[in-house]
Amino acid sequence: MNITELKDLYEKVREYDEIISIPNTVRYSELNTHQSTLSNIISSIDQFNADAKDQKDQIIQLKRIYNSCMYLIAELIDENLKMKYDHRLEIKKKEYVINKLKEFIDDKKDLDAEVPSDDDKKGKSDDKTKGLSKKEMEIIKSLKN
Repeated sequence: MNITELKDLYEKVREYDEIISIPNTVRYSELNTHQSTLSNIISSIDQFNADAKDQKDQIIQLKRIYNSCMYLIAELIDENLKMKYDHRLEIKKKEYVINKLKEFIDDKKDLDAEVPSDDDKKGKSDDKTKGLSKKEMEIIKSLKN
């Protein structure tokens, strides 16, 4: 290789270093909630890459692109945190319901014992004791004695 070829190669590498590359996953993203922000950033980057401006204009434009990217990242982080919080809240709700159902199942025998049964009619049935549970009847009997 001669010196001119090396110089040309160096200039091409330098030109590539001054270009902001956009991954295809970002360029063709289908994030509907952030589509307008992404398209604005992509168009700003494409304009930056196409324009040959002086150093000061490039720095200002790069700062604007950087700020737009940071706001988008902040929005994505907020959405991620909200999604995690909502998921944890749903899990807690489900655990609460499951625990209460387990408690209900464990206490079912006691609850069934308190419900009066039609088969529990013993020889005499007063209007006063009609519809009382077994436990209530036992308490009344213990008070009478």
